[in-house]
Amino acid sequence: MNKPLDNYLFEAFNKILRPLIKISMRSGVRYDEFCRLVKGVYIESAIRDGIGLAGDQSASKIAMATGITRKEIELHVIDSQNLPRTKPTIQAALSEILHRWHTESLFLGPYGIPLEVEFSASAGRSFSELVRQVDPSVDPSVLLEELLRSGAVVRSGEKHFKVVSRTFLVPEPMSQVMLEYFGNTVTDLMNTLEFNMDPARSSKRLQRSVYADRGLNKKQLAEFEAFAAAKAQEFMVEIDNWLGDTSAKATNPNEPVLDVGLSVFNYVRPVTEEPSLATLLEVSTD
Repeated sequence: MNKPLDNYLFEAFNKILRPLIKISMRSGVRYDEFCRLVKGVYIESAIRDGIGLAGDQSASKIAMATGITRKEIELHVIDSQNLPRTKPTIQAALSEILHRWHTESLFLGPYGIPLEVEFSASAGRSFSELVRQVDPSVDPSVLLEELLRSGAVVRSGEKHFKVVSRTFLVPEPMSQVMLEYFGNTVTDLMNTLEFNMDPARSSKRLQRSVYADRGLNKKQLAEFEAFAAAKAQEFMVEIDNWLGDTSAKATNPNEPVLDVGLSVFNYVRPVTEEPSLATLLEVSTD
């Protein structure tokens, strides 16, 4: 083991886990529950990814690589068969509806402006038809209600609806849709970073950051966030248009396709050093 590198790695893990632990505690997840989850991920990663394991896999080899007992590994594998799996939420459908409403010729007027539509119509253009193109298994009224609550769609008169945003922002911070989005977004970023950190890979994936060399004050921060949001939206619309045009083209049905995309992150880090734990919690030294 490379001790100096370990120190940097553990410090990186501490930074990564801190916001995750905050969310877990806010949601009532206990330490023992989180530990069981981490142990399961260690086992699953060793089995699926085989990192550091030479030759055929076995419970004994995984135990040596992970520090988890063979019995615990075998019990986890058995129990994992009975674990309930969450079903996908409507988040993907909501995002695709907004994309199609802004790009499909059926739903566009002069100069490419999205048209106002009725919920249902006898023929052609309607919100229900838009939903049918995206996912006919989902109730259109459920999707419309979610888009109205998010503010991406508004009512126009008694019968029509108008799309006012190309981006779906989840209205409820701890809803199933938000948690699915949170899990997918963080996973996408971490997978990209892990891919780029793999010494066995010569090619790297796009991951860029820009930052203020000497920081910003609060007024400048507000200006930066407004500027960055506007520019990021312009950029993401261009990317979205390219992806929509490209994915719509005919492809070889026998050729595997990959789920790909691009995310832009805006971050703000605290500049003051946090007090030590000893100053925040008095403990006995007996």
